[in-house]
Amino acid sequence: MSEWLKKIKENYSNMVDIALSSGETLPNYEIEVADLNYLIQQAEYVKELEKRNAEIIDGINFNNKEYGKIIGENQRYKQALEEIAFKQHNVEPKRVVVKLQSKAREVLGGNDNE
Repeated sequence: MSEWLKKIKENYSNMVDIALSSGETLPNYEIEVADLNYLIQQAEYVKELEKRNAEIIDGINFNNKEYGKIIGENQRYKQALEEIAFKQHNVEPKRVVVKLQSKAREVLGGNDNE
């Protein structure tokens, strides 16, 4: 809640408490007390929604970063598979398997010497 709203709410509560404790009736304002209470509640609700919106935006930003990482990873896998599928390997068959295993480990982030 903003400081301004806190002050209005405090002043309003104090004014009502003082008037009622001294047996006075509340002065006739252009706005009904119930309406003023409603406006205060609405302002508090807006602040709550703003906070929730900020949290949601933070979550969306985090998800966008993660999505970008996944897209990059997907692209690396695709390139590796294309290389494995379409590149001509001028080596004997057993060495082709070892070369392909090496490429797969490289893309997966593993150690080539495993």
